[in-house]
Amino acid sequence: MVGLISEYTQLRRSGKNWMGLCPFHSEKTGSFSVDAEDKLFHCFGCGVGGSMFSFVGLAENLPAFSDQVRFLGKRCGIEVPEDDGGYRETVPREKIREANKEAARFFFSSLTSSSEALGYLKKRELGMPLVRHFGIGYAPAGWDTLYKHMKHQGFDDDVLFASSLCRKNEKGLYDYFRNRLMFPIFDESGDNIVAFGGRIIGDGKPKYLNSTDTPVYTKSRVLFGMNFARKNCTESLILCEGYMDTVALHGAGFNNAVASCGTALTSEQARLMKKHTKKVYICYDADEAGQTNAQKAFEILNNAGLECSLVKVYGAKDPDEFIKKSGADAFRKLIENSVSRFDFEYGRIVAGVNMSDPDQKIKAADRIAVVLSKINGVVERDIYTRRAAEKMGITYEGLKNDVVRIIRNRDKSEAKQQNREIIMSTLGYGDRINSEAVGSRMAASPEEAIIGILGLHPELIAEAADGDVGLKPDDFVTTLNRRVFESMNELRSDFKISFIGDRFSQDEISRITGCIEARRFLSSNGTEEIKQCVRKVREYRSERELSLDDLLRQKREKDKKGERQ
Repeated sequence: MVGLISEYTQLRRSGKNWMGLCPFHSEKTGSFSVDAEDKLFHCFGCGVGGSMFSFVGLAENLPAFSDQVRFLGKRCGIEVPEDDGGYRETVPREKIREANKEAARFFFSSLTSSSEALGYLKKRELGMPLVRHFGIGYAPAGWDTLYKHMKHQGFDDDVLFASSLCRKNEKGLYDYFRNRLMFPIFDESGDNIVAFGGRIIGDGKPKYLNSTDTPVYTKSRVLFGMNFARKNCTESLILCEGYMDTVALHGAGFNNAVASCGTALTSEQARLMKKHTKKVYICYDADEAGQTNAQKAFEILNNAGLECSLVKVYGAKDPDEFIKKSGADAFRKLIENSVSRFDFEYGRIVAGVNMSDPDQKIKAADRIAVVLSKINGVVERDIYTRRAAEKMGITYEGLKNDVVRIIRNRDKSEAKQQNREIIMSTLGYGDRINSEAVGSRMAASPEEAIIGILGLHPELIAEAADGDVGLKPDDFVTTLNRRVFESMNELRSDFKISFIGDRFSQDEISRITGCIEARRFLSSNGTEEIKQCVRKVREYRSERELSLDDLLRQKREKDKKGERQ
């Protein structure tokens, strides 16, 4: 397990465990723990946790337990059969993948029979070798052309709807993509087509139409072109805004180009890039919207621990147009002259500022101090603070003091927010995973302690259930904890988190792991502690049932008075 997780984040030994920075959220101090003996991981910062199945599910965007098993089986050279019994879903993922593959074939064959589509390709200077490489196709303009083809190929309506290839109205299913140049979106490995992006041919809106999330596709976790770029990105990746930019860059020899799939860059996509490279060149459109998006991308990529800089496109609206106008060598020079995040943001702030006007200068200095405060490295922050002070003609000490003040105030604010969240969590408010804990905290807390102790020491499960404690599922007030105990009692001493991955959601698995980790460093985790917790839960249940009886009795008395009146 340590070897597996080390491929995603650097781990160091800490006692019997291994620690590192969490690959699932941004943090400066490592709070991510891996227990090599019990085969568990847990982040004390964001709360995510579970077995190695849970880990690959999160890291590789494989929400289905059966897909997690297959992923790890493939790593070990073990073939996992497709017929996985109880793990089947209403619409099997494999059926959706098959539908996407057949749809891609249909779109590609439709391309050569459409003069309009071929004319568009010629206009955009996309040669057939590049079209074949990416599997680009064409969705005909008819409302049900694809639907009829897919039905003829034996695909059911529920598969076509679940795959986002078709939409539904009162008349039935109809094609989602119509009169569009189609870009198949592959998973990271390149083995499966998981979605499509469609660019309108001619006028019309929306300009781009993208598959919605499906059982095999979550757009916030996938990058277009990553199936090709992952083989060419050891040193760096080029991040574009759109499909056409990515295709154009690959055509010019920049095989490390990728794009987010019709969505603003997400932290999940940044983590995917971090898995494959150490630096990202942001190459967005030259307009104001593109530069604003680049500013947001800097933040997300830096938080993921990636070095990044901006490629500024001159004399063209986007990388695609620049490549066509100026060629690959000119674009390579743009990369060589890319600017750092600070230089990029500094330029945007001082643009149009009259430095001889004290008010404008002060406002610009305040904004620059905020930018500097977001630089995590002390040395890097100090270098840029000196540079900014020199450029603006202000004192280094004054600008540095402003930056330190902003950082101190932000740290205080974050600490207060964390304290508020801890208090709310303790009271059970905002608990999406175990919503019944709200108002039942006096029962939920000892229940979680029971789950934690039994998860830490599975050999105590049989004793708790069959011994003098006599713990039963009905003792639990909250449904989640009752389900967990039922699973534990079924497995008894064989209990492991990895054995229940198909029965609980990832959030629930994280909660169970959290309960176990909360008990790991306590000295008392035996039968006596279980007895005390069971007694508290039973007392709470008795009091609640008693109060319900009182309410019912009062209601009956009120009803009787009403009848007499």
